[in-house]
Amino acid sequence: MSEMNDFAARKFGEVLAFAETFNDTVERAKETIGKERSEEQIQQLLDTSTDHATRIKTIVLAAGTSESTLKKAAATNTKLRTMRDTYIGDSWDELTEIYEWLGFYTGAAIVHWALIEGVGEGLEDDETAGLVKDAKEFYQQLMNDSIKHLHEVGRNRTGD
Repeated sequence: MSEMNDFAARKFGEVLAFAETFNDTVERAKETIGKERSEEQIQQLLDTSTDHATRIKTIVLAAGTSESTLKKAAATNTKLRTMRDTYIGDSWDELTEIYEWLGFYTGAAIVHWALIEGVGEGLEDDETAGLVKDAKEFYQQLMNDSIKHLHEVGRNRTGD
């Protein structure tokens, strides 16, 4: 693997923040999400996202860039949570609002992971490549779930 520069370290911080903010969001909306998913499914979401965060930390620790990554993650977490809280507002009990937010959020996560995919290629790092594959599949499935839910809501609420 090539040496990781500060640009790459900060970009890893951004995707770390996506994983951490996702877990925070799921924890805050657990009761609402539980209207459509089982406890086991919710736990699997949390476990997968936590695994991504752990793998990111392992990569940047090995590269010696964890300080820069964690600093960027903290700043990005603040931005993401502020956007989320502004969007959802006091509608944490409305599943449609949660899915609308997740649609926005997962789209942003996917493009950030595309950037990390390029970083991994530039670093010639197989560990990053495997993580990118897993993360992009995870967020794409979340996007698909959001689309499916929102499509059904639109169809079913037309006559309200």
